[in-house]
Amino acid sequence: MKYNLPSILLNPNKFDYSLDDLEITYLQDAKKDLLKKYYSLVSKSIWKAILSNIRRRIEFYGTNDFIDNLEDSEKNIYFRNSHTLTEKLSLLNNLTIIKNCLKLNIISGKTYTILNFFYWFHKNDSNEPFLFEDITSITVSYTHLTLPTKRIV
Repeated sequence: MKYNLPSILLNPNKFDYSLDDLEITYLQDAKKDLLKKYYSLVSKSIWKAILSNIRRRIEFYGTNDFIDNLEDSEKNIYFRNSHTLTEKLSLLNNLTIIKNCLKLNIISGKTYTILNFFYWFHKNDSNEPFLFEDITSITVSYTHLTLPTKRIV
């Protein structure tokens, strides 16, 4: 049986997706691993593309505003001493980042739900292996729900 790959894996450079170079690289890696049937690596590459996209959205929104809107319990004592977006966000749990993106309307409610799913799918603590159908279906969800419709510069 022959399967079709999701269009975002076939052509991540397509302008409609508004991806940056790092996200395109992650999705190209995902495609290579998918063809080699390394499904758990595909999940990791897609998750990295998602995190990169979220970081770009936060940067577009305003990193300082995002950080100022975090609850005190979500901030780390070393948090303010970090200088880059990556450093600051690396101290936060990814679920906290996603929750605050929803709270600040950086993402929609649908996107929030899908990103939570991706987070837990990426974790996959079960002994059940990933299947081709699993990977392609979540990739299609990523294509339709999590990417901005306009290019973020």
